[in-house]
Amino acid sequence: MELNTAISLIRDGVSSHGDGAAIWADLGAGSGLFTRALASLLPVNSTIYAVDKDPNALNSIPWDQQGKSMIPVVSDLTSNFELPPLDGVLIANALHFLPDPVQYLTRIKSMITDRGSIIVIEYDTDSGNRWVPYPISLGRMKMHAASLRLDVKLLGTEKSKYNAGSMYSALLY
Repeated sequence: MELNTAISLIRDGVSSHGDGAAIWADLGAGSGLFTRALASLLPVNSTIYAVDKDPNALNSIPWDQQGKSMIPVVSDLTSNFELPPLDGVLIANALHFLPDPVQYLTRIKSMITDRGSIIVIEYDTDSGNRWVPYPISLGRMKMHAASLRLDVKLLGTEKSKYNAGSMYSALLY
């Protein structure tokens, strides 16, 4: 996926937070495609915690965002890592590795401020495979979010180059 595509998938979810400096986390940041997309949309003096279990991936994130900070956090998503209260959490292509998304979304919800939100990018299917073991279709995401008293707004879709279906981005708030 290209950076411009990643930006377009999350733009409407990030812009809903106003103009002040923000603190976000990108959980499962990998090599930072969505971290960079997020940074391009946040105001100056914002901070992004890029969380991933692979220190080499985190260290490879190119950072040319003037006036914005990226703090790498080496941790598995299921570990008990600590972050400050967040204005938002981005989790792109990572929930499908976790067998219990509701438990993890509950944890994410506890990390954000009262006005905070969660942006999720996932494959719109419920049929798993070895690369995407626990996918969460948009319909299932809405059910999970409702169980956590969160609303869901579809932000965008993109055809997946790895399967015949598509990916979606959604704002949980």
